Amino acid sequence: MVKLFGESPEPCNIFLQAHDSTRTIINQLITSFTNRQQNVQTLHEMVQNPESVQQAREVVDSLEHDIENFCLSGKNAAQNYINAYNQFEHELLNRISSEDSIKEIDAVMAPLASLKQITVLSHYYALLNDSLGLLRQIEEHIQIIQSRLFNTRGQEISLWYDMMNPGASVRYCRMEAGTDSITLWAQSFGVDMNAVSCLSQCQLNCLGLSVNLMRVTTTGTPYNFLIMDDPVQSMDDDHCQALICSVINDLLSNRNLQVIVFSHVQGMVDAIRDLYYNLQPIRLRISDFEVNQGPIIELDESLQQALIRARALARGNEENRRLAVKVVRRCVELLIRETCRSTNSTPPPDNATANNMVPYFRTCNGTTPQQAQGLQQTIHFSDPGPHTQVGWPVPIESQILPHIQRMEQVAQALMLF
Repeated sequence: MVKLFGESPEPCNIFLQAHDSTRTIINQLITSFTNRQQNVQTLHEMVQNPESVQQAREVVDSLEHDIENFCLSGKNAAQNYINAYNQFEHELLNRISSEDSIKEIDAVMAPLASLKQITVLSHYYALLNDSLGLLRQIEEHIQIIQSRLFNTRGQEISLWYDMMNPGASVRYCRMEAGTDSITLWAQSFGVDMNAVSCLSQCQLNCLGLSVNLMRVTTTGTPYNFLIMDDPVQSMDDDHCQALICSVINDLLSNRNLQVIVFSHVQGMVDAIRDLYYNLQPIRLRISDFEVNQGPIIELDESLQQALIRARALARGNEENRRLAVKVVRRCVELLIRETCRSTNSTPPPDNATANNMVPYFRTCNGTTPQQAQGLQQTIHFSDPGPHTQVGWPVPIESQILPHIQRMEQVAQALMLF
């Protein structure tokens, strides 16, 4: 064909370049369609896993857009090919001068004249129809999985809500999925209503807590602690007591979580510490926050309070006396820290044990070797190891009180109270 054009091969070269470019684009389109086909085939596995459902939705949303772009590229390539061919055909007809030449050219042009673009478009529409069918199946499958998950997780929300709001006429009903949000529904006397629009502030607070408790206690979570910041309103006494007595107890006892509660309500903090004192909670007071230095964080149980509690527990049964021994050890730690603070001495590190605190006590002004030795004996007495072993007797009141009295005497001598 190049020889046919002789010394003026430019029209032929333009056509051949258009032909090669079109073939390259077609090969690229075939590769792109193949890749999208593989993505579509993996969608079924992706929607089986709740964690990848959102990724599956993104693939589905972009599928039709990508295919349309591919076909637009193919259409443009086909149009370029047609334009180049029309110019080439005109020049070619002018150069044909014999029947033999026509036969040779027909033999060459026959495959070139076949419009592969029609085949590409045919494949596109076939793939598009298959994709739309698959999209419908995916949507139906997602709705089934979503309904199943919403039903299961909704039962968990209902459990937490009923725990905080027992016997209420207004209860959580269900979750309803939207395009980019979830609608929560409540029910009052058998009538469904939008929770956000119709529930009171206290009820919404309970529902919000229930949703978040459902999320953080989900199966497989790697976290073993829970932080709650002002979980109930200061005037919401009913829900506050339900949270303290039921919710926190469930989180500690049944789910074995470490619970951290932040609150500005003194009564709530006191109630939590008193109710769960057998678990030896740590209560901290955070105050005087400054931009450059940060807040002041200190233990919010005084030495005198701890000694009074230890005396009361020492008069109880075996379980109370076992706890009294633990409180005695805490009293030693509070006594040493208070001594360091009152004498402006170096305090022990925050993670120091009672044994490691005694050297800091010895360096405080006004302390005596006899006091330090007495505290060392009390620390040895309150060592948790022996008292937790099976068969080891729990100290009785007459054994515990001397150690309490010793710390009271040391505290009075050092004018700590």
